[in-house]
Amino acid sequence: MTRGKRGLSLLELLVALALLAVITVGLITTTSLGVRLLDRTQEISKNQNEIALRIRLRSWIKNISSPTLLSNIPSGMFGTDRRLSFNTFAATPFHGQAAAMNVVLEQEGSDLTMALSFLDDVGSVLDQDRRVLLRDVTELKISYFDGTQDQPNWITEWSEETRLPQLIRITANQGTTPPWPEFTIAPILYFEN
Repeated sequence: MTRGKRGLSLLELLVALALLAVITVGLITTTSLGVRLLDRTQEISKNQNEIALRIRLRSWIKNISSPTLLSNIPSGMFGTDRRLSFNTFAATPFHGQAAAMNVVLEQEGSDLTMALSFLDDVGSVLDQDRRVLLRDVTELKISYFDGTQDQPNWITEWSEETRLPQLIRITANQGTTPPWPEFTIAPILYFEN
């Protein structure tokens, strides 16, 4: 009668250790990814109002009231490298009775604020609201792309009453709360040549 082999051979032990190492690396990677995802989720949750407002701002800029539209509400927009003001007919979720809205973006101290004026059908102000879009701002720059000139380029002031810029770009320094990526949006250019 032969005796059965007891214990593990060196090869079996090495294979078991290799499998254990692969499982350990997988667990560490998964745990690390989970921690990063949790941190990112908490950051987004903490800044959800500002992020939602940024998404609405994109829609509002797309729908700036064109100077060619016939309306009782003043149209067009005016802007400098530090301030942007425009009227929009986009949905106004903060005031159900408003027909349009005037939006003013400007830096106040270290905040980028958004002043909202809700307008009725004849352009009278129904209500006003002010919200912080971005905190910890040290460098804000708003620029406007004018493609109608001989050499199309970005300019720092827009006061043209008869047309809108092809693009509007808003940039801010690194380290803002929430983080601000370069923000470039094209207004919908109704009836323009």
